[in-house]
Amino acid sequence: MCLQINSCHLIKDGEPVPRIDNRPIEVYKVLRVPDFLTGPYTTPNRGIPIKFGDCHTCIQRAKLQVKRSYGAFFVDKGIHAWRTKSAAQDFIRYRPGYTTVDYVMFKSIIPAGVKYFLGEDGDIVSEKLIIKK
Repeated sequence: MCLQINSCHLIKDGEPVPRIDNRPIEVYKVLRVPDFLTGPYTTPNRGIPIKFGDCHTCIQRAKLQVKRSYGAFFVDKGIHAWRTKSAAQDFIRYRPGYTTVDYVMFKSIIPAGVKYFLGEDGDIVSEKLIIKK
């Protein structure tokens, strides 16, 4: 998944500046349902396995990587999620070649103090995400 950075971000030295909140942000993470309900959940686009611990929480970490293409800025590397439940539901509903039973949505938290970018389509990408099962 590739997030197009929202134009509301400040540009400094020709690069968009990530936001950092002093409060946690509630978001929604969409994952693929495990095959035959035995394997791990996976990310929808790259198929990265997501393993939940004993407390039913998964903490993901990634370094944000911004690229410029066709006059816009994009984040290719980072942890993608959706800012609203309806945006996550739309993502699930309109995935080509899949049905809504192939995906599940988890309430998640971007912790305070974590860098993130807002996208143009209700999406958000951050360096850290806590997924609650």
